[in-house]
Amino acid sequence: MGDPASIGPEIAIKALMNAKVHAICRPLLVGDAGVFNDIVQRLKLPVTIHAISGVSDATFIPGTVDVLDLKNVDLGKLQFGEISAMAGNASFEAVKKVIDLAMAGDIDATVTGPINKKSINEAGHHFAGHTEIYAHYTGTKKYAMLLVEENMRVIHVSTHVSLRQACDLGGAVEQPEDPHTRPAQDLARLRRTQGEPVRLPGPAVIPARGRTIHRVNVS
Repeated sequence: MGDPASIGPEIAIKALMNAKVHAICRPLLVGDAGVFNDIVQRLKLPVTIHAISGVSDATFIPGTVDVLDLKNVDLGKLQFGEISAMAGNASFEAVKKVIDLAMAGDIDATVTGPINKKSINEAGHHFAGHTEIYAHYTGTKKYAMLLVEENMRVIHVSTHVSLRQACDLGGAVEQPEDPHTRPAQDLARLRRTQGEPVRLPGPAVIPARGRTIHRVNVS
């Protein structure tokens, strides 16, 4: 569902209205059914929300959106665009639930909606983001966020820190064991506003010496 006070529920419903989605999987949503139904009514979307209590209850019929209902949002208190512990807890519980379902083999894959990290923290769940939540509840010790666009793959060396801190965190990075990645070291040179480069620390550059360097200048 993502954060119920944000765009996640709307995006999820509209995604399931796309026939291409149903052509490649049997989708269902996890979150508060009342939130989804409210979005349908507000936007006058031509779909029906079908609240269920288990995956086995899903119908997977186009035009009907199956929602595994967590019943964890008070619509009378929900304010769109506002940070709140209630919204943070609802979005966290939705993520935790899909992880549990996947680990139990009840579903084959998960897709997450946008969350508000401040709301999640206000609800008492102290995680930096989705990646850390998944790592914790799957018992994964070595993990990273991988971004994919056609044949380009990017793994964050630093996440959720300022640009200044990101520069300080530069260091030797282990090459991912991915047959699709080229055997070369990619370096990004950060430029200050005035055009002066921010130099990467030596340890990040030394392992790349003697190898093909693909340098990308990021202004």
